[in-house]
Parts: sequence; structure tokens; C-alpha cells
Amino acid sequence: MSTVVPWRVRGEYFESCNCVTACPCVFRSPPTDGECHSLQAYHITEGHYGEVSLVGLTAVQVLMVGGHFWTGRMEVILYIDEQASPPQREALEAIFSGQAGGPYKFPGRLIQRVQRVEYAPMRCTVGPRGRRFWIPGVMDFTLEALDCGTPDRLTEIRGSMHFVDPVYVAKAVASWFRGAGHHWDHTGRSGFFGVFDLAGP
Repeated sequence: MSTVVPWRVRGEYFESCNCVTACPCVFRSPPTDGECHSLQAYHITEGHYGEVSLVGLTAVQVLMVGGHFWTGRMEVILYIDEQASPPQREALEAIFSGQAGGPYKFPGRLIQRVQRVEYAPMRCTVGPRGRRFWIPGVMDFTLEALDCGTPDRLTEIRGSMHFVDPVYVAKAVASWFRGAGHHWDHTGRSGFFGVFDLAGP
């Protein structure tokens, strides 16, 4: 879409990356291994792009940054829910490619290049202390809340560079991605989950 229109999306957020827990990027520090590979899934429970409803749909950013996350040298592969209609697909692409603007901390604003856009079936589950997201044959990551000896509450980060606030700290007990010529496994590495609430432009 060439015209930027008002939008808002809210829902369940799932993230897995190659850093050790908790990912240092949320504190403006460099990534653990000098580069960032991140899977960020957004399941929308409330949302619209102009007059287009986005309720019930999901989008995923496969983010790749060759250095410090906040330098903006970011490339992305977008996966869009195959259930989306053509107008919904255009709306989701505009939002999650960064073309539609959004908050300062929204990673989409740092994207320099979209490598490709794919459409796929998406699945997610939400539990009291964890999350799972998967696209059959493409990616699968299961997040469990970090065990800090407080079984009655989740470990959280507030007031950081993460756009989800609070964001709950997790480990990926399973995490892999195979698509568009890329292949990685970050099982045992960092994870976050929470409720996102984004709006633009």
C-alpha cells in the first residue's frame, strides 16, 4: 500500500532469538554472538488498518541484523497468515514491513530490506507460563517462562527498549527456522512473550 493510514494491532506476542537469556538488545547492548537472528510472531486479537479488520490474523517477522540491533541494518522475511484476504494481506505487509510507520521501539521501523513475503498456515498456543508458535515445516518455537524461583509469578522486564512492556522473560526449549535459504536452531536461547499493542503512523 502506498498510502499510510491509521492502524492499530493488539494481541499475543511470541519471540525467539539467538542471544542468551535475557537478550541484551532490550538494554541497547550488542547481541551475544555479534549478530541477531530473531523470530517475532504477532497474533492479533484486536486490530484494524483503516477500515480493514485484522482480528484473528497472525504475522511473523524473521529478522536478521548483521551487528547491533539498533543500528537499523535489518533485513526481514515476512510470513503472513494464509487466511488473510487480499486487503488484509496488504495491510499486514504494510504494518510488519515498517512501511506503515509505528512506535519508535517497533522493530519494523528499522527494516532496510524485505527479502521476501510468504503466506502460510499458522498455529499458536498460549499457556500460563509459556507459549508455542509454529508454521508447519518452516518454524517452531516453544517458550517457557524463566525459572527464577518465583513459581507464583512471571519474571518480567519493564521500561526497556522492548516495545512490549512488560515483557516476560523466557527460554526457548525448542526453536528452529528453515525457509527462504536460511536454516538455524536456537533451542535453549532467549525468548520473550507478552501482549503487544502497536499503532501508527
